[in-house]
Amino acid sequence: MCKSRAHADAKIESFRNNPSYAAEYLNAVLEDGDQEELLETLRYLAAAFDGVSQREFAVIPMDLFERMAAAMEDLNDIALYDAAKAADDGFRVPGAVLHAIIDGAHPVTAWRNYRGLSLEELATIAGIHPTLLLQIEHGTENNSTATLRAIAQALNVAIENLQE
Repeated sequence: MCKSRAHADAKIESFRNNPSYAAEYLNAVLEDGDQEELLETLRYLAAAFDGVSQREFAVIPMDLFERMAAAMEDLNDIALYDAAKAADDGFRVPGAVLHAIIDGAHPVTAWRNYRGLSLEELATIAGIHPTLLLQIEHGTENNSTATLRAIAQALNVAIENLQE
């Protein structure tokens, strides 16, 4: 990889003056598989040929195109993975909870059972009457946000995970 601006300018100028060399260089970088070097080379190529957007098309060998397309797809996959990993809060819904909900259980019931709590225990922890909790689990009571928030806190889950 180029270390100085003068070296980068020289590389850009050599690409501009000799497109065949640019293609050979890109081919070698693709074969090497170094992602950082590929990104740097693509930046130099864009600078050498006045950016990608000003060109309508280019004629390159098909094997070079296929390797470039695969490399760009790999870079896109890496970027998507990195973004997903950065946004991951670590929370996972257990399979037992998902299966119970899919089988028709109310989310509160599914989480309560997963946490191993009886109806009375959860009602006590959440600070609500057991009858209200039973009505919520059976879908016969329109629960307030405050009640649902108390249940979510007692179950240690986000309130969104308890809404149908």
